[in-house]
Amino acid sequence: MSILEFALMKPFSDTTHYCHICPYFTPSVSHWVSHVRTHTSTLPFNCKNSIENYYCKDCDFQSNLTILFNEHAKSHRRIKTRSPKNATLEYTVQNYVCNECNFATYFSMKWLQHTSCCPAKTTNSQTNHTQDGCEWYECDQCGYKTKYKSALKVHNISKHLKDHEIRWYQCGKCPYKAKYKSSLRSHINAAHMDESSIKWHKCKKCPYKAKLKSYLKRHEKTIHLMGKNAKWYECDQCLYRTTRKTHLGQHIIYKHGNENEIQWYQCEKCPYKAKYKVSLRNHAYTAHMDDSSIHWHQCEHCPYRATQRGYLKKHVRAIHSDEKDITWYECEQCLFKTKYPKSLKNHMNNKHLSDSEVVWYQCEKCPHKTKIRSSLILHIKTLHIEAKDIKWHVCDQCPYRAKKSITLKEHVITNHLDESEIEWFQCEKCPFRGKLKRRLNDHMQSVHLPKKVK
Repeated sequence: MSILEFALMKPFSDTTHYCHICPYFTPSVSHWVSHVRTHTSTLPFNCKNSIENYYCKDCDFQSNLTILFNEHAKSHRRIKTRSPKNATLEYTVQNYVCNECNFATYFSMKWLQHTSCCPAKTTNSQTNHTQDGCEWYECDQCGYKTKYKSALKVHNISKHLKDHEIRWYQCGKCPYKAKYKSSLRSHINAAHMDESSIKWHKCKKCPYKAKLKSYLKRHEKTIHLMGKNAKWYECDQCLYRTTRKTHLGQHIIYKHGNENEIQWYQCEKCPYKAKYKVSLRNHAYTAHMDDSSIHWHQCEHCPYRATQRGYLKKHVRAIHSDEKDITWYECEQCLFKTKYPKSLKNHMNNKHLSDSEVVWYQCEKCPHKTKIRSSLILHIKTLHIEAKDIKWHVCDQCPYRAKKSITLKEHVITNHLDESEIEWFQCEKCPFRGKLKRRLNDHMQSVHLPKKVK
């Protein structure tokens, strides 16, 4: 069966046409046909019509692009009086070039669109972009403005439209829905595509690979451009800085803005609310969905499974990866190293930043504060949430239950696993070994590390 025959197996629906080769979908039949052609040179219909070439009557030149053929014909007219009929002719196509950068195109409309808002012009010019002739598109509900009409449309959909006013793009394989077609396509690519069918984007500096090009760019920016080459966005009200402009905007709103400026995302089934939509989505997925409805990500090496692919990746990296394949993140001020960039950030906050430099996370119900956000979440879950609102993690072998999944995991390891099933943490300096990593850390601290003199 050819690729095209496989793609045509799924009949047309009333609204959306899906490609069976990749996550592409469209409500337009003509767009779908054009897309299918990218997977195969075979025409999608039985008729033999195709784009015909334009043949030059004076030489052997042929092309299916009118712009190339016309330029070629002009070259014949220019030198017809002084060139033999069958001579090989040199011709050039008029190229539209940007004076500010290396951009070039055969199409005048693309050239005009580019030159009106050239990034190099924005960087090199000292004057305001409006004075250079670029039209700004301003939001009529807030102070947002942009050089691109499409960006203003995205802003209005994400910030000012209510849920019932939005045209949602629904995933056909799970409850996920998105405001943007591109977001749904990215979701299908990341969640529902077989790994053998994915075009991976690989990092040139480490073994990292991503399903989406944007993920690879984010990885390169946060991992390989940290330090002198990184472009930092700094808060003008505190010492916070980040490599992502969107994170700085969120920080200013949530840390320095008024309470009424924050857009809270409220759970429909419990009092939980979150500042970030992804946090609410993760909460609903883990707290309110039945195990049978959850798409579990199963480890290939052990019985571990996770509700999110990121958790599974962390598990594989921590438990099943060889030392030589691990990318270590090392502290520049001490010997600490870790497998996770977030752990390195937490280490820097705890060990090397003064109290005035740290962004503190304050509990709203008691004086407790911490340098690590996840620690505050655990504090609230442990002390301030009523028992009826807690999602208990219950042991399937005894009546034990815990508020935290890690606590249940430790319980199972210490009480229900055979010694042959346990991954022991061995001390490098003595025969001691522990079932839990923190037991080994406690042992190292009390036995092998020099004690502080008071």
